[in-house]
Amino acid sequence: MDPWENNYLLSIHVNPQVLDDNAVKEGPGSSKVSSVLNLPRTEVGLAWIDLSSGDFLTQSTDIASLPSAVARIKPREIVLDSIFQEAEHSQIVSILQADGHIITFQEPSQKPLTVKDWVPMLEDVVDDFDTANFAPGEVAAGGSLLHYVKHQLLGSRTRLQAPVRHQADDHMSIDKNSLRALEIRSTIRDGVYEGSLLHSLKKTVTKSGTRLLTQRLCMF
Repeated sequence: MDPWENNYLLSIHVNPQVLDDNAVKEGPGSSKVSSVLNLPRTEVGLAWIDLSSGDFLTQSTDIASLPSAVARIKPREIVLDSIFQEAEHSQIVSILQADGHIITFQEPSQKPLTVKDWVPMLEDVVDDFDTANFAPGEVAAGGSLLHYVKHQLLGSRTRLQAPVRHQADDHMSIDKNSLRALEIRSTIRDGVYEGSLLHSLKKTVTKSGTRLLTQRLCMF
């Protein structure tokens, strides 16, 4: 893992009931493969963590904005529920794989984790940590993510920071194509760090400072 970059593990949650309802509306003779993308404003919950730094973040977005949100996060691995392995829900997987993301599928937890279930894995719960601030999709994504971590890192005493809710309205978000065209993290031609905006502006000394600078550049 590159210590100068965030090494995020991202979980994406889409309400399965919405997907099933849309498949029924399409009818048996229609193409089910496009069922997810036929709902561009469907709520999507995101939760991502960096196990090396303990950062824990969540966000609520929609299907149409999902590729750009994932491009800004730049996860090392994406966790999806096993339902997305089914053919009728596979197009969202194809989109993520086309951008080069590594995807892992897992069976959903029999008992979905709530925000209160997050607390034992948190290093320090601050006073303004209000469980009501998180959207249902974010809670489901966070629960799926922590379920994955607990089962993949058996015996590990993972301690995370209190979750921070990223709200798109707080920043001028850059879409996926602009992020690439502006060469913020890498150049278009060679895809390398040298020559990028980050390379030109980087005067940071610490690894955490470099990670923070990268986050700020990708948000504005």
